[in-house]
Amino acid sequence: MRHNHLKLDNIDIKLLSELDKNAKTPITQLAKKLRVSREIVKYRLKRLIDTKVIKSFTTMVNPAKFGYIIYKLYIKFQNLIDTKEKELFQFLIGHKKVFWLARCDGNYDLIIGVYVLNIVEFNDFLSEFNGKYSSNVISRHISNSVYVDIYRKDYLTNEKYQAAFWGGIPKDEEIDDLSKKILKVIAENSRIHISEICEKVNSTPKTIISKIKLMEKKQIILGYRPILDLSKIKKENFKAIIYFQNISPDKEKQFKDFCKLNPSICYYIKTIGEWDVELDIEIDNFKEYNLLIRMIKEQFGNIIKNIDSVYLTKELKGELNIVQNL
Repeated sequence: MRHNHLKLDNIDIKLLSELDKNAKTPITQLAKKLRVSREIVKYRLKRLIDTKVIKSFTTMVNPAKFGYIIYKLYIKFQNLIDTKEKELFQFLIGHKKVFWLARCDGNYDLIIGVYVLNIVEFNDFLSEFNGKYSSNVISRHISNSVYVDIYRKDYLTNEKYQAAFWGGIPKDEEIDDLSKKILKVIAENSRIHISEICEKVNSTPKTIISKIKLMEKKQIILGYRPILDLSKIKKENFKAIIYFQNISPDKEKQFKDFCKLNPSICYYIKTIGEWDVELDIEIDNFKEYNLLIRMIKEQFGNIIKNIDSVYLTKELKGELNIVQNL
């Protein structure tokens, strides 16, 4: 597959790294951290946006703080003609409960992320999906996400830094209507200027800043980061699906520590289902991915029974849907 790569120099890489730590960092602070002028930072940032290296700036929101639990469906299809496939994607992209959707190669053709308040809601979604498309499904696997350790993109500068913990015990945190409006605005663009937020939600800067700080304190807001087009920075996206054996809390901690320190592993997803853990990996190519998997098997063969691999080819729907439907 050929991609239109943008040649990035050290300033671009450092800028992406700083934004990955906090996408809201002001231009003046970015210039200071990069030891360049404000004008250079503004030019480089605009270029990264214009060339779609940075697709958007998002606010990371913890769905568990709204009482939601997360399920994922891994689907392998059969006899899915173009018109049926188009209908399927329209159905899933338009569905309010589908917060993430990705096409893939390997053991599965499609991964569907669904957020619900309880298992009955998930069953309702599953029944609706089966009623429309079960004849096109060869196999279906379901996992329930317990939590997600989110790591920064350490491969940009090799700085070790854990971003956030996503998930946990579902609890509906009470926030007022104004806070929800603010959250919807900054979820679409975490770098939006405070004056624009004021106009959109009809409030004052002082009130808005106070509401945002409270949501950060409650860990409703987990942080702010750019969404990158990996193909334009010469990265490929894989999922390693891990099946444990002879596992214990201490042994899993050792494995998690390894994952946290590896620059290519960006998400550690603890699941309940057929498998135990999913690793989201952003890496140069399939050869490098295979080397990483081989290293994992060699170092942790005593606790890993099997690893399935999935290559994510295209993200069809992102995570903003959780916020927009509050």
